[in-house]
Amino acid sequence: MHPLTKKDLNLFYILITVLSAYVINFAITNPTILTKEFPPKLPTTVFVSLQFITKLLFIIFSLEPIATRKRCYTLIILLLLHLIIPLSYRLKYHPAVMDVMIIFTGIYSFKMSLFIKYNRKYLPDTKINQQKEFTPYILTLNSWRHDSDIESKAEIKKPTIKQVNEKIKSHVLMLMLKVTIYELVIYLFANYPQKIPERPYQIRMIEYFTKGIPIFTAASMFHYTCFFIFIYLFLSLHYDLTVLYSLIALRCMTTSQSSTPEKHILVKSGLLTPIQFSLLKNYFITYTFNTKHCFNNPWISKNPREVWSSRWQTMLAETFRELGYLPLRNLCISLGITSRKFCNAMGVLGAFFISSLLHEYYIIGMFNMITGEHLFFFMSHGLIMIVWELVFTSEREDKMKKPEKEGYDFRKHAAVFLKWLLMLAIYMLILPAFTEPLMRRIDLWIIPSLFTDVGNIYKNLV
Repeated sequence: MHPLTKKDLNLFYILITVLSAYVINFAITNPTILTKEFPPKLPTTVFVSLQFITKLLFIIFSLEPIATRKRCYTLIILLLLHLIIPLSYRLKYHPAVMDVMIIFTGIYSFKMSLFIKYNRKYLPDTKINQQKEFTPYILTLNSWRHDSDIESKAEIKKPTIKQVNEKIKSHVLMLMLKVTIYELVIYLFANYPQKIPERPYQIRMIEYFTKGIPIFTAASMFHYTCFFIFIYLFLSLHYDLTVLYSLIALRCMTTSQSSTPEKHILVKSGLLTPIQFSLLKNYFITYTFNTKHCFNNPWISKNPREVWSSRWQTMLAETFRELGYLPLRNLCISLGITSRKFCNAMGVLGAFFISSLLHEYYIIGMFNMITGEHLFFFMSHGLIMIVWELVFTSEREDKMKKPEKEGYDFRKHAAVFLKWLLMLAIYMLILPAFTEPLMRRIDLWIIPSLFTDVGNIYKNLV
């Protein structure tokens, strides 16, 4: 049984009723606005309400298993509307509204797609386990990590108040260190700007090989590197903040009476049921104590697979695997292709293609640009991973057959370091394809800095 109560379900119905009434009232009282242009110019509150209506409808229709094609098609239509509405209103609202809307729409639309894939039970040829307990879409929203991200060896089931306090202190210190580096990097690329070319990077690469036109200089590469470090810290800090908020929530739930949920104030006040309290507390414990960091030191990766599978943005690994890797790999197998390596390689390209679609969706929605640079960037990484494993797989198999030498093996560590340098050089070559689309319209998304005038960054870049 899932922990949703009748009160929770009524809340969804009340919310969608209120939002729908607000949107319908606007449409009735302002009929001329709706016919002047398409899409019609809506107040910000109406636009946000319209977007939330599609999400709430999806939540309501996903409270029960997909038992008919009609329900499945309804969910697919709601998913498409959820994606199209913010995209059709790009650049028409304040960036603070549009950026958040576009980012969360892209991420949670993946969850919608996964829900439809996992629960399409009406198809007779599906291999879904019919005995598996059904989970409504609303209860999957905070479940992003796969099992390999859970550190079972160091699993803490019931942390003490002292452990929670120590964890909070260590996270605060780490946040302070990252913020310091973050401000330094912003200062560097803001005060030593480089002009960003308008032509897409992949086109300039072709021109370099055909006409010999340089694609970047040492100064611009330093600028791109600083900006990429800024992006890493920007994303990492947001993740660290969610962990810190979860730790604070866990600290409030971890009291001398927390061993008996019925005695906790959240349960006594009626805000949570004992089951909901226990599940929420266990979620916070797993998330803050037993789960690897979403950006787990990617710079120490030994190969491309390690970068993308366990050290960079691991929250979306399951999504890319289910929506990209498995469908394309299984398609190759169904076509009669017997080469396992080829089918797996096609699956890798499928996973990176789905990732590139997400990033291109962000670029179009936030900046109203179509350059294809993120498509080129991620598909290049997919090809790099495939070629890398083809080149070094035989070498790894030979090493597995030979017994390892005792003591320090200089040649082994030197080989690992040289491979790391090779991977770094290749990644640096295609790095501008990721950074340039973001840098061209940095004025639409960068947040204020404490010590650097970010308002002049865009002026300096252009």
